Order: sequence, then C-alpha cells, then structure tokens
Amino acid sequence: MHSTFEAAKRLSSASWDVDDETLEVLGDRSVHMLDAQRTAVAKWVSQRGVKPQRVMGSPVDLVHLGETVRGEIVSIDVEQAQYTVFCASLGHVRQGVGTHGLIVDFERVHDLAAPAEAFTLEG
Repeated sequence: MHSTFEAAKRLSSASWDVDDETLEVLGDRSVHMLDAQRTAVAKWVSQRGVKPQRVMGSPVDLVHLGETVRGEIVSIDVEQAQYTVFCASLGHVRQGVGTHGLIVDFERVHDLAAPAEAFTLEG
C-alpha cells in the first residue's frame, strides 16, 4: 500500500492535476484499505481459531531491525493476533508521551529460554 503522498506523486508524474479534492480521495482510500485489512485479518484469525500463546507480562525476545531485543508483553490484541511488546532498550515508555511498545504479530514473538543453570540432569 502506498502512502497518500506517494500516490499523489505518481498521479502528478502521469500528468494528472492533483488538487485538494484528489488528496482527500487518496487519503480516504488509505483509511478504507486499512479498515478492509483489519476486517480481513480479524475474520482469518476467527476462522482459524488463532489464540495467543503468551500472557501479559511474559518476557520475550523478538527481532527488530535485524537485532534481537528483549521485551515484555504489555497488551494483547486477540482480534488482530498481535502483542504490544515494551522494550526498555528501545526507549519505550510505560506512561505518558512516547512509544509504549512494538506492535508485533503473534508469530514474531519468542519465549525466553530458561537460563542454563535452571536445567538439571535426571539420573
């Protein structure tokens, strides 16, 4: 999906006269496309019985911009199959103004393994 600005540039490059009305239509298009995507995802999640495998407060690892970051699940959007993950290392804030977490699909989140010293050999 292209942004309203990108779509307007493409139209202008193709010799269209892009005015305020055209920009409004393009902006509405983006909103309708996002709404349609959210509706389709919710239907897919419901039909397949997708459920979160983690609970709020769970420590997790995930890959963000090529780096593994550690975080904590702070909210769960069951309808969209997404977690919000708070990562202090990314400068997230728990309250007030700022980024509160990354919104990630269920399948991008991985449990943290227990530390090696937590394992014992059975004899």
